[in-house]
Amino acid sequence: MAIYPGRLVNGSSRDTQAALARADWGDYKKRFFPVEGQLIAQYNNQDRVNSAMAENSSAVNNAFNADAGVQGRRLSRYGTSLSADQQAVNDRQNQIARTATLTDTRNMTRDSYADLDSQILTGSSESSATMQGGTK
Repeated sequence: MAIYPGRLVNGSSRDTQAALARADWGDYKKRFFPVEGQLIAQYNNQDRVNSAMAENSSAVNNAFNADAGVQGRRLSRYGTSLSADQQAVNDRQNQIARTATLTDTRNMTRDSYADLDSQILTGSSESSATMQGGTK
């Protein structure tokens, strides 16, 4: 049923109001319903959280592995090497730093997705955490 500005549908205000309501509902289904479906699929999606945590943990481990290579090359550039005790202390410090960074990364990832869930529920776009690769 066509709606024209300034004209009543079938000469009736009731029919015109019904046609406007149907047009609004059709517009909502066309433009907003798909977005709501995407948001619902994202909400409390533990698979996405686990995937992001695994990806971020892998990046941290790759960075620490690369840094270990850099440390070794830096020492060899000067023609020195660490004694067994020094190497053990260095390895321990690196492992402590790696564990702390992994823990921090996992917590920040979890917090980012909790923040995203809160935004989905409230319809807010304000964020206290920045999610890498996510929507803000």
